Amino acid sequence: MTTGTVMYERLGDIALVTLNDPSRRNALSREIVRGVSAALDRALEDGARAVAIAANGPAFCAGANIDDLRSGWMESPPPDEDPALMFKRIAEFERPVIAAGSRPGNRGWHGTHPRLRSGCRKHHRMAVDA
Repeated sequence: MTTGTVMYERLGDIALVTLNDPSRRNALSREIVRGVSAALDRALEDGARAVAIAANGPAFCAGANIDDLRSGWMESPPPDEDPALMFKRIAEFERPVIAAGSRPGNRGWHGTHPRLRSGCRKHHRMAVDA
């Protein structure tokens, strides 16, 4: 499954969800939030035992997409585009969710949106590239 900016792949028991908007440093957007939410649904449907969220490009997830913010996205987003609901779902997800980012100082993980980072860290579900 691919929504353009989010890719889904099954690797054995793991559902790999990849943020794929490197030109915008994978900044949160309506499309990314929709894609991650759909990927979490699919992981449950597929019976995945865990979910790993990774990213293509130089940053894991660098804040919010300015173009979407300017369009009023955050004023009253529908549930499938609401980042707060996505973060809550990641933190409370039925399966372990792992943020598979680069080491701090190695560009990728350091630029990660803090809510995404803390949602995964809350349950000690974080992997760091060696």
